[in-house]
Amino acid sequence: MPKTISATCRIVTPMFLGGAEQEASCIRGSALKGALAFWWRAFYFAGFVEKASGNVSEALENMRAQEKELFGSSDGGQGRLLLRISHGELNKTAKGGRLQGDDMGARYLGYGLMAAFGHNAGQLSRSCINAGQVFSIRIIFRRNVTDKDITEIETALKLFGLLGGLGSRVRRGWGSVALERLEGAVEWQAPKSREEYGAALKTLFAGHPGAALPGTDWPLTAFAGESSIHVGSTVQTSPLDALNDLGDGFLRYRGWRNGDQNFRDDHDWFRKENANPRSAKAPPQRTAFGLPHNYSKQVGVTGPGDLDRRASPLMFHVHQAGTEAFYVTTCLPTQFSPNGQVGLVRNGQKTPISYDFPANGLPVIKAFLEGKKPDGSAPEKAYFTAEQVLP
Repeated sequence: MPKTISATCRIVTPMFLGGAEQEASCIRGSALKGALAFWWRAFYFAGFVEKASGNVSEALENMRAQEKELFGSSDGGQGRLLLRISHGELNKTAKGGRLQGDDMGARYLGYGLMAAFGHNAGQLSRSCINAGQVFSIRIIFRRNVTDKDITEIETALKLFGLLGGLGSRVRRGWGSVALERLEGAVEWQAPKSREEYGAALKTLFAGHPGAALPGTDWPLTAFAGESSIHVGSTVQTSPLDALNDLGDGFLRYRGWRNGDQNFRDDHDWFRKENANPRSAKAPPQRTAFGLPHNYSKQVGVTGPGDLDRRASPLMFHVHQAGTEAFYVTTCLPTQFSPNGQVGLVRNGQKTPISYDFPANGLPVIKAFLEGKKPDGSAPEKAYFTAEQVLP
């Protein structure tokens, strides 16, 4: 008999999946396999760096070779596992519809998927799979699988079901999932409360090699010494209420018109100096939250050269454990730009400018995670209140 792992996951916040037409239809095995590979890399890359005595290039090469063997690749054939997803007919909300329970904070985090502000606020730009539904995962291993392989896939599944999700804007808390049952893992019980959830994460990361390794030069998203996980202090009964809480704080921290007007230099560069690249002493501070960072159709910040995007180092998740719903943030501040630059865009022209993320970007993110203003002072109401469970 082949070795298998079976898991059941619950959709915690509405999930925006779809193909070319961006219409939510089903949960595809390819999307889930990609998510598992992401969490596998994030968790295990530090071990490759440790084995390579700190040589990041060697670690990356060794990791890629093992990833091909485990997950398969277009040039290397099938990996050591087959993945199947099953679910009933999924209940959906159509494009143009609205979600019950969303508020400005959640809509802000769903920017692009729905109207965030104005008279049509909350109206969906594309369809979504509604929250509360479950789907099952069955992983069948091939004969050449090792016990180490199985353990690593179990760990990736736990990370996916504790911190991750699927679909568009997943890094902003939409499409969050919660792992409810895992058969094949050793003595694992799904957390039934916020406290049990935090304990499960601490157990999972106990002895993780990344805690002792600096990762700001790592060219991929992975757990390193600068990483952190925070679990929101406030418990809600509705996952969208938890997402609203997080989005409201994030909007007040980052926003100008709808926020606390924290980033005056960013505002003045755009409004008073007409976004002139020559007048910019450094990129806008909010560059730290990912690229592109647009001010208008003509002005923004992107990656350098041919690169346009850089995923946010700060990932949001909403978890439901028993009857308790709460937000979670994962900060993975590895290499922000491959050449230490970003591009200031004005009227289609891109001007490269140096960007020291550890010195100028990471403090912006840490201030938010500490519930403070970017200058370290206390806001009238904390933007973020949470327990740090990692490190």
